[in-house]
Amino acid sequence: MSKKIVFIVPFYPPNIRVTKFIRSFIEREFKVYVLSYNLRKFNLYNSIVNFEDGNIINYLINSIFNYPNIPFDFLRDRKIRSYVEKINPDYIICRDVFLSTFLNLRFKIKNNNTKFILDLCDNYPEVVESTYKGFVGRFLGAFLNFIEKRSLKLFDHVIFVSEHSFKYVSHKHLIKNLKYSIVYNVPLKPKFGLFSDISDKDRYGMVYIGTIDKDIRDLDTIFKAIKYLKDKGGSLENFDIYYFESDKSFVETYRKLCINYGIGEIVNFYKAVKRSELDAILKKYKIGLVPHRRNKAVDFTIPNKIFDYISNGLAVLASNNPAMMDIINKYDIGIVYEGGNYIDCAFKMNKLMIEYYTKEYFIKGPIIIQKELNWEYFFENFYNSILKR
Repeated sequence: MSKKIVFIVPFYPPNIRVTKFIRSFIEREFKVYVLSYNLRKFNLYNSIVNFEDGNIINYLINSIFNYPNIPFDFLRDRKIRSYVEKINPDYIICRDVFLSTFLNLRFKIKNNNTKFILDLCDNYPEVVESTYKGFVGRFLGAFLNFIEKRSLKLFDHVIFVSEHSFKYVSHKHLIKNLKYSIVYNVPLKPKFGLFSDISDKDRYGMVYIGTIDKDIRDLDTIFKAIKYLKDKGGSLENFDIYYFESDKSFVETYRKLCINYGIGEIVNFYKAVKRSELDAILKKYKIGLVPHRRNKAVDFTIPNKIFDYISNGLAVLASNNPAMMDIINKYDIGIVYEGGNYIDCAFKMNKLMIEYYTKEYFIKGPIIIQKELNWEYFFENFYNSILKR
C-alpha cells in the first residue's frame, strides 16, 4: 500500500518549489493530496508534473477571506484538520507559516502517526517589517514572530532554504535541537544534453530577471555603477532587464533615470518571458545580476535566479547578502559586491566581463548543477532525514 502525503499551499497548481516536491514524492510512489486555498487559471509547471492525470487529488480550503495568507483563519484551519483526518496521511508539508495555524497540540497528539513538516521558505516577519514601516511594521512583525515560533515548536521537521536562514531563525527564537533540512531552490538535474547548448560564443553584457520593486531590489546602485564604468571606459556592452508585469509602474522612472545618467543606450527593459523561453534567453549573456537590498528580509535567502543563471553558463554578480555570498564564494560561480557601493559594484562588474572566458564560467556553472546544486541531491538528503522518526 502506497504512503500518503498532503501538501498545504495557498494556490493550485502550486509554485515551482512545491511542484518539485510533489514530483519527487510521486516518483517514490506516494499518493499525493493538495489542500489549496484557491485555483489558478493556468498551470505554470505542467512540464514538471501533470496535475490532470489523476495522480494528485486537490481539495479546496477556501474561507470567508479572499486572501490565503491570513494566520488563524479558523474556518480554513478547521477545513484543513477535517481533510487531514479523512486522508490520514503519513506526512504533511505545509508551505510556510501563514497556513501553519491549523496545527495545535491537541490535533497533533490525536494524529500521532502523521509527521508534520513546515517548509519555511521566507522570513515573513522581516519581510513585513521592511514593507510596513514604523509602529505597524513592528506590530505585525511581532505577531508573525509569535506564529513562527509557535510553528517551530509544533512541527516535527522544518525545511529551510539556506543554512543562514536556519541559524538566524533558531537563534532569534532561542530554539535548540530543531530537526531540520536545507533544501535550496535548485533546478531539476539535467538528464540529457547538459553541455550541448552551453556555448562560450557570442555572449555579451549582463541580464537581470525578476521584480524591480525599489523596496526590494537596489537597481539605483547598478545604474550608478554602469554610469561610472562608462565614464571610466569600462567594458559593459549592455544591461537587459526582464521585469514582471506587476512592476511596470517602475519602468518609466528607471528609463528616465538611465537617460539622465547617459546610459539609456546600454539599459533595456523587457517584459518577463515564459519559463519555457527563459533558458534560451539567458544563454546570450555573460553576467546574471542579483541586486538585493541589504536587510533581514532577504539576507538569508538564496533566490532561484542564481541557479537559473549558472545552469545556463552565466557568471553571477550579486550584492553581499550573507546567504548568497556563501554559495557564490563556495562554488566560485561569480563575484559579490558591497551592497549600496556603486564604485565597488562597477569594479566587480568590469572584472567579471574581463574574466568571463578565462575562468570558464560558461561551463563551470552547468557542471556544478549536474554534480551537486540540483533538486535530486537536496531532496534525497531531506527524504532520508524525515524517514528517521
